[in-house]
Amino acid sequence: MAIREKDGKRVNLVETKVSLVSTASRNGNENILAQFRTQLQQSILDLLTKQGPLPRREIVKQLQRARTTIYDNLIKLQKQNIVEKFVRNSGTRGRSLVFWKLII
Repeated sequence: MAIREKDGKRVNLVETKVSLVSTASRNGNENILAQFRTQLQQSILDLLTKQGPLPRREIVKQLQRARTTIYDNLIKLQKQNIVEKFVRNSGTRGRSLVFWKLII
């Protein structure tokens, strides 16, 4: 946890960053959010913009990264209210496909 002294008070930098991102997301201020994105997160957003909703497997395949790395970054984008996941049921038994899509 990153803590810094400011005006004699301890400030948690992680909570400050999360608060800024959440506020920017609610207010629709895309420029502030863009400052906090990694190159991989931007690649994920570009891919979803071009191709629409995709399952994580397809995102992993196209970006050639580890599936957990992609998942962790999708969760971070979800917490910023940029992407969301939804389930498509094929009408058959078994596990449903989980897709990720942009919501901004």
